[in-house]
Amino acid sequence: MIALGLWGGPGSRDAAACLIVEGKIVAAVAEERLNGVKFAPDCWPTLAARACLSIAGLQPGDITALTCPKDMTGVLDWFQAEFQARPLLLRFDRSLCHAASAYHGSGYERALVAVLGHGGNHLFRARSGRLEPIKSDSPPLAEAYSEITRRLGFSPHADEYKVMGLAPYGRARYKLRPLLKGKNIETPERAPGQPLDRAHEDLAHSMQSLLNAELLKLLTAHTEGKEPICLTGALALNCACNGKLVASGRFGPLFVPPASGDDGLAMGAAYLAASGGHFLDHAFLGPELDLDAARTAITAAGLSYDEVSDPTEQAAALLAEGKTLGWVQGRMEWGPRALGNRSILADAGLPEMKARLNAQVKFREDFRPFAPSVLQERAEDYFALRQDSPFMTLAVPVTPKGAETFPATTHTDGTARVQTVENGPFADLIRAFDHRTGRPGLLNTSLNVMGQPLACSPEQALRVFTGSELDALMLGPFLLRKA
Repeated sequence: MIALGLWGGPGSRDAAACLIVEGKIVAAVAEERLNGVKFAPDCWPTLAARACLSIAGLQPGDITALTCPKDMTGVLDWFQAEFQARPLLLRFDRSLCHAASAYHGSGYERALVAVLGHGGNHLFRARSGRLEPIKSDSPPLAEAYSEITRRLGFSPHADEYKVMGLAPYGRARYKLRPLLKGKNIETPERAPGQPLDRAHEDLAHSMQSLLNAELLKLLTAHTEGKEPICLTGALALNCACNGKLVASGRFGPLFVPPASGDDGLAMGAAYLAASGGHFLDHAFLGPELDLDAARTAITAAGLSYDEVSDPTEQAAALLAEGKTLGWVQGRMEWGPRALGNRSILADAGLPEMKARLNAQVKFREDFRPFAPSVLQERAEDYFALRQDSPFMTLAVPVTPKGAETFPATTHTDGTARVQTVENGPFADLIRAFDHRTGRPGLLNTSLNVMGQPLACSPEQALRVFTGSELDALMLGPFLLRKA
């Protein structure tokens, strides 16, 4: 079975494609990474589908089945027009596609699966590869969170993570529960671009507190013992809430797939067509860095570079000197979080690094935190972790040693959205940095500036480098430095 999972088209956002060949995920790509338009609204996943086929070395005629959610219409006509092929089409319920994206990648035999989207909450009982719906249309948590995002002057359905980042600066003093019953409430409203004050911080905190409490109550009511939990949908990347769920001790391990938004629908549909799961042990499923293309792009941009024999050691040395570094290696990440292949890296031991990166490199609000990526075998010395966090989906308390060692990634409430790193080139880099500094972790943020997708191509990476005050860029073995 060769199944190409798809999401996109008119009225959509987060268009994506995912290819499963004989039960194994071989590629998954978001359209925004290739067309350069954040969220790829109203786009068919044309470039993403082409990239998946190219990665696998397949032609459109090799596909056994196209597969997608039922609300994606016109798929066969679009595919035939773009790819001159018309495979079998398999369509599945949207919430089931979301649930499958979480459960089948988790490696769990049994779990409670929660799809937390703007279309309501949908719960499933997963057993031995099967998903059975058990509850739908519980309190509209995602809609309430988006409404508070709007009232805070951010873009709803896009900037919810800013509310999460702002929340720790405030306290819970607004009663927002009526929102869950469809009632209007009076709260502060901020025009976009206006200064943030304490009332806005308190509003963000109130919303985050409500989400934490309501989701804990919802899941507790439907778990059977301490069974594993799988989360996906719009709210599943709320790492602050995820951390509270794990810390409660009421459940088994928590799995959140790296792509939990609508891009994850493509992977879920592919899982369902392939009739089985494949444990998602890494997220490096996108295009490979093409070194010839990188060299050509550097030359075309008129930039000078050094080709270094050991990129890992050279990068570790620069980071130990306090430099900010773009790091592009191997295959691009699946999902919105940079996990060490398309990243901006810095020394998290320098307290001033947060303000420097926000102002000079990312060009974003000063309250927003950064994440630490830490060697898995050392992480518990610095963070109160109850499980590994390879996809950066948990915010957890920082230990006193962690706060001292990684001040630039410790948020104002004493938590951090940690990524645990076990192996691969990124782990090698962290070990080389640790050898120089005694700090087994790095500040890790996405290789982009605010409003742009994560960089995929060499050209996109070079635009971030030249358009910001990033000190250096390691593009494969090619090192570029600012004078």
